[in-house]
Amino acid sequence: MAKIRRIRSTASLPQKLHEKLNAYGFAATAAGVGLLTAAVPSEARIVYTPVNENIGNGYGIDLNHDGSVDFTLKILSGGNGSSADAALVAYSSIAQQNAVVSAGVNYAAALRAGVRVGSKKGFTGKTATLFDERIKIGYSNTRFTYWTGPWAKNGKGLKHHFLGLKFVLNGQPHYGWARISTAPPFSGDVITGFAYETKANKAIVAGDKRGATVAKPSTSATTTSPARQASLGVLARGAAGLFWRRNGSAGE
Repeated sequence: MAKIRRIRSTASLPQKLHEKLNAYGFAATAAGVGLLTAAVPSEARIVYTPVNENIGNGYGIDLNHDGSVDFTLKILSGGNGSSADAALVAYSSIAQQNAVVSAGVNYAAALRAGVRVGSKKGFTGKTATLFDERIKIGYSNTRFTYWTGPWAKNGKGLKHHFLGLKFVLNGQPHYGWARISTAPPFSGDVITGFAYETKANKAIVAGDKRGATVAKPSTSATTTSPARQASLGVLARGAAGLFWRRNGSAGE
């Protein structure tokens, strides 16, 4: 006699029990995702790089440490037989559309700690002057020296003020700052740190390092574009050509 195989029908669960099992599954999944999320470190909002470098020989700021200098600080000088100019300038790549907060007429603003740097600030283009030294040479080699620019303070300089920075990363603007002290005529100008906000289009507060990730400066940045430090002797003789002009871009 042949055995008859019975097909067992799938038992349907009561609706309430089905809902409880689904709820349990969702809760377990959420708990697992939460554990995974907690195990992944969150991205730092600010990346801060402490440095202590004299600007006299030129200094390149690589904000995000990708090996590409975003801003360069250097001294440009030039003149002729009767006058001479020298300027401490910050300049950036036109292709990257980087810029610094402007103080008007191609000058870079000297920001105090606590000032917000973001889209509401006015930015200047490729080159911005921090301060410049002008020497007029008269009869018998008499000289009259004066300084102009937000960072000059009548030749006394400023301590721990900030350049406001904007640079483009992956097609999006990011904001940062560089802490600088100036001491005309160029002998004691130093950069003591810089930082940037990792979130695109988000403003940063000058000097803010709260919760920041601390990074080491790029080795290549300290040797980028060495600049000749201006001296009264060089200026008196007059350098060939005037590399910096009030109404134009600085050349290299």
